[in-house]
Amino acid sequence: MAATSISRGFFRLWVVLSIVWVVAAVADLAWSLHGRRGEWMPQTYRYAYPVDCREARVLPSEDGEGTYLFEKDFLGSGRDVCVYEEREFRRAFPEYAAMTVEAAHLRVYSQLGIPLSNDHFTAKEAFGWLRYTLMPPLLVFLAVVAALWVRRGFRPS
Repeated sequence: MAATSISRGFFRLWVVLSIVWVVAAVADLAWSLHGRRGEWMPQTYRYAYPVDCREARVLPSEDGEGTYLFEKDFLGSGRDVCVYEEREFRRAFPEYAAMTVEAAHLRVYSQLGIPLSNDHFTAKEAFGWLRYTLMPPLLVFLAVVAALWVRRGFRPS
């Protein structure tokens, strides 16, 4: 009788804690997705203009250094690009001089096939979120079941 009530109590405790955990994980996911909405690129690259290096134009800069930086696997896109700062980019590519920052970025990134939006939820992120959400309750459930099973083994017959 006592083992049954302990089992039932542990099960109910597990259900309550699992629900709290999943609600907290969903709230965390919603908060992180809300924070990303409308963020069209990381702050670091807000004024970066990537160009296919075959189309890069080298102009002498005022400080005597090169006008762009080479970056491998730009933003995880798998593309190796040459990245200009805004002023140097507009100097090297005068056809972009009259465009707004957003219009120039949209055109440059679309030519490279790199999406500007970060609103999508990838399968890798979904799997990571599911693992983060479901594994702790499952592990706790299995640990409690195993502990109760071991405890029953020590009961006198």
